[in-house]
Amino acid sequence: MARRRMFTTEFVDADRFLDLPVNVQMLYIYMNLHADDEGFVGGSKRMAALYECPDGLDLLERENYIIRFDSGILAIVDWHLNNTIRKDRSVPTFHQTERQQLQVINGRYTRMTTHRQPNDNQMSTNWQPDDNQMSTNWQPNDNHLATQNREEENIIDNNIINKNKSEYIISEQTGGDKSATWEPETSDDKKYPDIMTVFNYCREQNLNYVNIGEFCDYYQQRNWCDDDGKPIEDWKYVLRLRNASEFSSRLASGLEI
Repeated sequence: MARRRMFTTEFVDADRFLDLPVNVQMLYIYMNLHADDEGFVGGSKRMAALYECPDGLDLLERENYIIRFDSGILAIVDWHLNNTIRKDRSVPTFHQTERQQLQVINGRYTRMTTHRQPNDNQMSTNWQPDDNQMSTNWQPNDNHLATQNREEENIIDNNIINKNKSEYIISEQTGGDKSATWEPETSDDKKYPDIMTVFNYCREQNLNYVNIGEFCDYYQQRNWCDDDGKPIEDWKYVLRLRNASEFSSRLASGLEI
């Protein structure tokens, strides 16, 4: 089980979190430190008493920071946004009954929606077609066939129009040279990621040492340019380099890897 827990600065510096009473903030941080590798906490009432905030759990639940269960166990909603634990070091939670009631959407725990189950009467009553219904099969008439043919002709005409439009655009962009290739311009909004895109990529690639919040802040303030002022062409490559650099620094400093 991992013994180190993390918080992103975007989370703890947010007005929504800072508006909580200080003892409730400390309670939340304390619960994060003592949660298991999947963000589940036991003994939460004892922790609330320790910080003299008996209503702190109710407040955190109302503000959607935690999910509480009748068993007394609670789950930290934003656990996966703050903590990324290597799969070979992560220990499954002991509270599997509670874990099976939750799902992770965009890095946050939510309760699974319950689907209504049919009762015995509904399950035993299955509609069956009678003989007249089984023997009646719809057949298209001439009008239906003519309509279908017109729709197919329209599809073909549209494809020809779109092809002509594409050739015209290529011709305009390449100065009349149809053999040249033309690529549409991509906007910076689509070229560079937001923090959730970086977070998901780190999880997929097991990049466990880079600070996602610092990475995004650093390059967003520089309009996604490198130290020489040149636009970054491959942010994923830069992210992997940053992760490798952080790994080497921890290794050289004798920190836990």
